[in-house]
Amino acid sequence: LFESFPAAYLNLKAGDRHIAETWHRLARNALSATNHYANCPLSANVMFSIFTSAYEMNSRHSVIQAHPGIGLKTLPEVLGARGYRTCHIHTGGLAYAGQNRFLAGRGYDRILEYNDLVRVPPYNRQVGWGLDERAMIQPAVDFMKGDPSRPFFVVLQPVNPHHPYEIPDDSFAVAGSPRGLDGKAAAWVKYQNSLHYADAVLGMLVERMEREGLMDNTLFILVADHGEAIYQ
Repeated sequence: LFESFPAAYLNLKAGDRHIAETWHRLARNALSATNHYANCPLSANVMFSIFTSAYEMNSRHSVIQAHPGIGLKTLPEVLGARGYRTCHIHTGGLAYAGQNRFLAGRGYDRILEYNDLVRVPPYNRQVGWGLDERAMIQPAVDFMKGDPSRPFFVVLQPVNPHHPYEIPDDSFAVAGSPRGLDGKAAAWVKYQNSLHYADAVLGMLVERMEREGLMDNTLFILVADHGEAIYQ
């Protein structure tokens, strides 16, 4: 569940290199639905729509905040009732906008967020509004392998490329350095680097799953919560 990633940016390149290389690699064996629109610009609102297939309220309030226990079936509940083991991992804090209250009681066997992952090295340092996205990989793989007799449903929710578009180090600076640039130009460079970073971590997860034999019977659904305007 990618943050701030509109379809218009899917084909961004740094030279001859795609910014979102992993998305493009997976797309070679995928169905791509690029005319899908988020009807709200906030992750919490879109989480509600993704998991229930229902529209948000036409209001300044969100369903998650105003009615966290709303009687609509969510995807983890539906799959859990059919024998799936279910897990949700987020490198930020799910208390924001009441996401944790909405997810509670929704059929998840395990929910991990910032306060859980921050205790586990080596990727437990702050990057932007959350932790290093690589903190998700090991617990995700551990959960997937936990009971081979039952299928799994795992939601991975990275923080990046959320503003302020941070990366852990310059190895992810595929679009170069923002140093010396003005606000708009610097934000655009930082956004591309942050998007590449989140995509690269997805690639690390895929490679790890391939090594562990977890990709042979796994369906990936890659979706973004909403777009990002970058001063447009």
